[in-house]
Amino acid sequence: MKKQRMNLKYITRLHYKSSHGWWVRIRFANIQKAFSDRACGAKSKALKEAIKFRDETLLDRAKKGLSTSRRQKRYFTKPTVKSKTGIVGVSCQIKKAAGGTLNKYYIGTYYPQKYQCSSKSFAVNVYGEREALRLAVAFRREGLRSMKKGRMQ
Repeated sequence: MKKQRMNLKYITRLHYKSSHGWWVRIRFANIQKAFSDRACGAKSKALKEAIKFRDETLLDRAKKGLSTSRRQKRYFTKPTVKSKTGIVGVSCQIKKAAGGTLNKYYIGTYYPQKYQCSSKSFAVNVYGEREALRLAVAFRREGLRSMKKGRMQ
């Protein structure tokens, strides 16, 4: 008869000179607890306590609406760089043109898929300061709307 393999996710066996046991470590939630063989009475009892603690902790987090896995759920709308404009996904850049003049741009950015960036820049010398900023914000908002429509269908 084959031995069934237990689910030991987030559980590690500890072997030290003076102590042995199981260590529950849920890193993304910054939770950890050790279960000593000696304190629990036996190796198997310590493992059962560790599994019970892990399961209760993850269930409690799920009931509170907190994350129960390492993966981030919303990676599409997170900006990669902090914006100095104070608007998420809209940045300001100054570029030197070939003639040596400095041109200011507002850039609207969103991420329609993982590892795919969509952005558009609006020059201040063409549109003016306020209009270039408004267009960059509008571009980002429209991109986010189209992403939401795509998920709904």
